[in-house]
Amino acid sequence: MPYPWNFGTISKRIIARDGFACQGPTCSKTDTRLTAHHIDYDKDNCADGNLIALCSSCNTKANFGRARWQAIYCAIMEARR
Repeated sequence: MPYPWNFGTISKRIIARDGFACQGPTCSKTDTRLTAHHIDYDKDNCADGNLIALCSSCNTKANFGRARWQAIYCAIMEARR
């Protein structure tokens, strides 16, 4: 499934919102490439509350044990409210 046509713009906005820093709680801070990660893994759900800035390393890790990472990132977003 492809990303929405405007995901590049959305991703840049989310990365700026998150202070141009990976929000992964176990991030080693060695990868500077940032992306917007879909917390619910649904590429069509580009709501701000469903996106979090992750470095490429943390984004890759988030694809293994998805339920665990989804719970972690949901908790991070909930704490921001």
